[in-house]
Amino acid sequence: MNIVLKSVFYLLCTIPLTTFAQYNDDIYELNTTHKKLIKLTYRDIGEFLDAHNKWRDDVKVPQLEWNDYLAKYAADWAIKIGEQGCELQHRPDSRFGENIYWTSAPDFIPKEVVDEWGSEKKQYKGKVIGDDISKTGHYTQLVWYETKEVGCAAFKCSDGIFVVCNYNPTGNIIDEHPYKRDK
Repeated sequence: MNIVLKSVFYLLCTIPLTTFAQYNDDIYELNTTHKKLIKLTYRDIGEFLDAHNKWRDDVKVPQLEWNDYLAKYAADWAIKIGEQGCELQHRPDSRFGENIYWTSAPDFIPKEVVDEWGSEKKQYKGKVIGDDISKTGHYTQLVWYETKEVGCAAFKCSDGIFVVCNYNPTGNIIDEHPYKRDK
């Protein structure tokens, strides 16, 4: 019974990459409303996925799929942070991986957000995750081998934009390697 429910949940929450092949500008509805939550288009979602998967392809880890539940989870945090003044902070004690981003620009481009996280690769030394994660943690979460799904959201602040992406399963596990392969 539990396996069936898990499968149904997975099918309902995961949109395959092929859904975004058209990259149109139709609005992707989250059933989360807030006047300052930026409504992502299918093009935005495709750009988030393509950018994530480019970094993942570079290190030969499996591609991610979009997950509606993770996007809603990200939206909930973006709204909370936005309502508190858009201070850049991670959700405490999250059961999912998380990358956050803030820009003072009036707009954001998903690829630029993800590439900013990916730019930490030049500081990553290829080791297992340890105490030095503060300089490379966005990158290592982005390419974490066991992560399969991502969902993102963005909030329009008074002085910029706050972006959140959540990942399932979480990455950045101490003493593990982000590129590790299943045995």
